[in-house]
Amino acid sequence: MVARANGPYGYFKQDRGWNMLRNGLEFKLFGRGKVTTTGLEAACFLNPTDPDAPPTHEAYCIPIMYLNEAQQTHIKEDYGVSIQMVLLKPHSTGDVRLASANPADMPLVNPNFLQDPRDMDEMIKGLRYFHQTMQTKPLADKIDQVVAPLDYSDDGLTEHCRNVVKTNFHPAGTAKMGADGDRMAVLDARMRVRGIKGLRVCDMSAVPEIPAGNTNAPAMMLGDRCADLVLGRL
Repeated sequence: MVARANGPYGYFKQDRGWNMLRNGLEFKLFGRGKVTTTGLEAACFLNPTDPDAPPTHEAYCIPIMYLNEAQQTHIKEDYGVSIQMVLLKPHSTGDVRLASANPADMPLVNPNFLQDPRDMDEMIKGLRYFHQTMQTKPLADKIDQVVAPLDYSDDGLTEHCRNVVKTNFHPAGTAKMGADGDRMAVLDARMRVRGIKGLRVCDMSAVPEIPAGNTNAPAMMLGDRCADLVLGRL
């Protein structure tokens, strides 16, 4: 969701001209300033239909108008804010297949976004929730106009989601761990590849399903545990 601000708020044009030079010098001389930002100034986990229930969505607040290539053709860039929304437990699943017998060939990756209708339903709930958020003070005091999406009917939001959907870069589960009787489990409980001696997998591909949150911490935990297993400490 993208909105235009009613004043000079956020990071618009901070990477250009004199602003870029000033921000670069501030960081170089004092180690502070706008260069230190990750670009995501706030994040939250929530359930848009039941605030007391476990979170179903994660949302990032980005203090720019974060437009994709198609949107840039008809929406003028300006000071603004964007809310990026993430489904924590999507039902749609993709697949990764070998392109050929040549290991140098890139694999065929199909993320299969929004294939399950339950995912689209959750995306629509989230968009309506954050549209209401942008109309609520104090954020509403800074908003001039929501510029995307514009049509809040089911059909309009469905089209918007299909036009802007993308990965949140948290892939998991392509070489899952599992019990001995699980035919889909590539790894055993000690992260050893079944049928191949001396090979383990200790990144997020070992996780049976994507966790409801960012993947950096569990990836570090898996690596640490695998090191203990290899060294015989466990």
